[in-house]
Amino acid sequence: MKPIYFISDAHLGSLAIPHGRTQERRLVNFLDSIKDKAAAIYLLGDIFDFWHEYRNVVPKGYTRLLGKISELTDNGVEVHFFTGNHDLWVHDYFEKECGMIMHREISLSADLASLFALIRLMRRERPWCVHANTPKGSLLAMAAAMLTRVPHRIYYVTGLRYQGAHGVMRLLLMTMERLTCLMANKVIPEGEGVKRTLQRDHITHRSLSVIRYGNINGIDSARFSPEAVAESREKLRAQYGFGPDDIVFIFIGRICRDKGVDELAAAVRDITAGEKRCRLLLVGSFEDRQNPVSADSRAFLLSSPAVTYVGQQEDVRPFLKAADALVLPSYREGFPNVVLQGGAMGLPCIVTDINGCNEEIADHVNGLIVPAPLESPDMEQRLREAMLTLTRDKALRLRLASQARDMVTSRYEQKDVWEALLAMYRSL
Repeated sequence: MKPIYFISDAHLGSLAIPHGRTQERRLVNFLDSIKDKAAAIYLLGDIFDFWHEYRNVVPKGYTRLLGKISELTDNGVEVHFFTGNHDLWVHDYFEKECGMIMHREISLSADLASLFALIRLMRRERPWCVHANTPKGSLLAMAAAMLTRVPHRIYYVTGLRYQGAHGVMRLLLMTMERLTCLMANKVIPEGEGVKRTLQRDHITHRSLSVIRYGNINGIDSARFSPEAVAESREKLRAQYGFGPDDIVFIFIGRICRDKGVDELAAAVRDITAGEKRCRLLLVGSFEDRQNPVSADSRAFLLSSPAVTYVGQQEDVRPFLKAADALVLPSYREGFPNVVLQGGAMGLPCIVTDINGCNEEIADHVNGLIVPAPLESPDMEQRLREAMLTLTRDKALRLRLASQARDMVTSRYEQKDVWEALLAMYRSL
């Protein structure tokens, strides 16, 4: 019987992975090495570090990988693609052009097929440990590992999808989380906020502990530093149209309602009516299908002279270097990397009082914390006040900035996070 292969979380295009083209070539070489012996290949989400596909446009790059996948499917190898939380806009390109079999949502028959394939794999390979960290993939992995008696079954909880769901779907997703935690014999929350939520919502009664200060991968502070960007700050600001007296707030991420972009647009509109120095640098792509921002917010963000919209960017470091502060008024997060990136680049951050954000930022130490949108009706006003404060209070802004990088490097340095994870494995 030919083997079945499972691949996930390559995150091609991620800034956290230097030499991305080398990473892609390694994956292509691996696929080439199994092309004659694979019965099927399952791509279990987040192969790309964000995929934004439009009706007639797909992201640039990845030609080597997509070409190799097309070659495999042309030669009769089944390639299954399960969308992950970074595969934001996947339409029909993979299916029509590359011949992949797509799995977008919960599908009982497809999930059972994946489960049986995982069981066969684990019976053959007899792993010492199975470590999983995405919602549906983790449920299947923990079930297969338990049924095949894998001695160490680790579920690393990086986010709780049910927090954004309602009604029957919320109940279903909470039940999936409870089952995954039950079948694992070690549950690791990514941060203290996730830990408290797991306990508060009675998802698991297991003993829980966060690795170091949280975050699954840490940050390479040598890569994310002002010195790592060759261009001077003055040159970058001039290039993006900012004057020396402008106070530039940067937002990086999916431009959607759940990221608080409607509130951010309203705050910028109100502030710039009287404070012309305030500017917004908007980095990311507008979500058109799931929780899009209002038409009014979108029109303002794309037309206001106070807003510079640069779209999705492969390298956000030059934009961070040009800014004065980062703002992330999100409704919910796991442990956002963009806040660590901003801090490592020496920026104070304005965040909401939600999981992850309130662990990375200490109020009035390396940033400002405003109330969570789902818990406070005046979040928009408090966000406006915080942005206005950093615009006008230079001493406070510089004091917060002076402590931003140290807060990141002392807690979330990538090599320290990796060493702590390795120590956890060795303790099993």
